[in-house]
Amino acid sequence: MSKKLLVLLLVAAVGFTFFGCAKVAETTQSGGGGGGTNVTNVTGTPPVGTTQVRLSAGNVAANGNNLAFTMSALNQNGTALTGMGGGNFTGAVYGANPSISSVTSTTTLTAVSSLTVTVVNFGGTAVSAAMVMDKSGSMFGDKLVSAEIAGKLFVDQMATDPNNKTAVVCFDDHVAVEAAMMNAAANKQTLYNAVTKEAGYGGSTALYYGIANGIWEASKEAASASRVRAVVAMTDGGENASPAPYNGTDTGTVEVVNQAIKASIPVYTIGLFLDSGEASSYAPYLRSIAKETTGSADNYFEVVIGVTGLSVSAQRIKALGVLSDLYTKLAGAFSQSYTFTCTTSSTLPPGTYWLMLTLQNYGSFSGQTVVVQFVIS
Repeated sequence: MSKKLLVLLLVAAVGFTFFGCAKVAETTQSGGGGGGTNVTNVTGTPPVGTTQVRLSAGNVAANGNNLAFTMSALNQNGTALTGMGGGNFTGAVYGANPSISSVTSTTTLTAVSSLTVTVVNFGGTAVSAAMVMDKSGSMFGDKLVSAEIAGKLFVDQMATDPNNKTAVVCFDDHVAVEAAMMNAAANKQTLYNAVTKEAGYGGSTALYYGIANGIWEASKEAASASRVRAVVAMTDGGENASPAPYNGTDTGTVEVVNQAIKASIPVYTIGLFLDSGEASSYAPYLRSIAKETTGSADNYFEVVIGVTGLSVSAQRIKALGVLSDLYTKLAGAFSQSYTFTCTTSSTLPPGTYWLMLTLQNYGSFSGQTVVVQFVIS
């Protein structure tokens, strides 16, 4: 089947998610920044037909009493939810993980600092995103064709904003940055070539070192409320080829998570599997990376090709549809983020912290929380 025909058969709808909750006060602020829409004092309600709200956040930048971060909110179809504002969230900063402490401790965890929101902006945010692509031997064939088409669609979506940047990292048993972080609109063909490069690949799976390189590429941009940084990593297998300290499923996961948290880079993971057996073997590590770096396990996406009752060709078409739809919606979601600019009630000294956000006053979805870990060096 030709790539052109496969593109015409794209079908699917995939969701998405970010972080959440605590105590936020607001001040009135007129105007907006970064070309977006100011929604500081907005208290939005869910559009008719909304059955799911998925939150995700990251890119925390802290300096003295100033704190900024980005957040995305999507519905069950992966479409950005507009109109949310400061009135829909509370937040605070903790010196220990509040989602764990609330369960394991009999005492109430006290926030290190409360937040006062000065600006909440929607849209008008540039994106720097690294795609990490598995090109190990097990990927070759229809799976790789699907991944390459999805990757090119991601580039297309990123190129719709002249300020967006993209990097492409490919791996088998070695890792190569096939395209360093560059302007997507001005370098579409270079990025296409990086996505579709197959010569020299076909070995084992250096998954964690591949993700590490993606984090390094995304880290080329400083954390800022005016730019969303992210890594999207796709694989059809488990780690078995990364160099130390990224080798080993347990130690490698810890290294990648720590690296992402230190850089404040959220990592969205995608598992492309032949059957549920493969998924059960490899998904826990991919889910853990997404949960720890984006604040929600919902930012791990699973595509199982071997769907009971479908022919082999139909399975492949379904996988392509889901994967392509997912890549396109992720790119769109990054560019339709909210940016929060806050002041803290106390200066945060160097250390590790957890930003906790809680969705409130948003219909039946109130109470959802997201916890984002960040480091001040």
